[in-house]
Amino acid sequence: MKPERSPDFEAGLEHLARRYPPDDPRAAGDCPDEIALARLAEGRAGDEERPALDRHLVRCASCQALVVDLVRELSPRPIVRRPLLGLDPVAGFGIAAAALLVAVLVFFGRKPRVAPTEDQLHVFAAALRGARPDLFGDFRPLTHEERVAPFPSSPMRSSGDVTLVYPAEAILEARPAFRWTPVPGGAGATVTLLRKGAPLWTRRIGPGEARCDWPPPEPELEPGAPYVWTVAVDGPLGPVQGQRSFRVAAAEQRRAFLERRAEIEARIPNELKDLVVAHVAIRAALLGEAEAAARAAHGRRSDDPVTRETLLHVLRLLGSPEVLR
Repeated sequence: MKPERSPDFEAGLEHLARRYPPDDPRAAGDCPDEIALARLAEGRAGDEERPALDRHLVRCASCQALVVDLVRELSPRPIVRRPLLGLDPVAGFGIAAAALLVAVLVFFGRKPRVAPTEDQLHVFAAALRGARPDLFGDFRPLTHEERVAPFPSSPMRSSGDVTLVYPAEAILEARPAFRWTPVPGGAGATVTLLRKGAPLWTRRIGPGEARCDWPPPEPELEPGAPYVWTVAVDGPLGPVQGQRSFRVAAAEQRRAFLERRAEIEARIPNELKDLVVAHVAIRAALLGEAEAAARAAHGRRSDDPVTRETLLHVLRLLGSPEVLR
């Protein structure tokens, strides 16, 4: 049995038919990119782009299907559980009718709700995969379960009595700054960088400091090479030490990340750019880039739970004891 159509839905279909008859040549043309369709599905399409989008949508089955997929992702529950305008679009009319319904909502000014960050993050990730499968084909943002899962025995963590924070895992910098957790009452520290077990340089750091900038005379780190660094602190009860390994990103990993970041800058709305970059960097184990992006995202939206969870996840990977306020 067909579901009953609401008066609003009937009026909307009539409006579409009058505005864009079957022989209207303006309905044809190249498909808009996935970001534009995501904005439409979210109800964020601007007045200047909306006419072209809805003109195209009523004639293009592939874009209709994509919009329906996006609307499904933007909803906290499946669409079939939340009839819009009294109509169950998926069960009653299939993909094309559901997409038309989105267009009707736009025409009548009844925009779909603005999705929470979790949904936006996955929608724009899907759009990136569609636009650049060569760069984002395997990219999936971290889920809530991944972001909050504890990992006390992670191999990324440092070993010893001093917690070494950064550099860790993979880095892009050729001259990184070294950070560790301060030791209360420490009278000074010795930082040593090693490659293949042999010291490359050693520096002495003053009391109370927990950072060592790259020594200017030392040569840059080699792309693709693994390193180990240690910190020995003169603690109040005797010397304590920590150790951590890292590697410098190879040329291909660096190039791929920088290309991904450039695509995100070009395609993702400003309020979500840093958050998406952070998730891309986490997946690539580029913890320094992940930390910088997550901090920038948190600075912009400190009350957003997904952004907060993302930054806390990066800090846990680094081993940082920092508490967010």
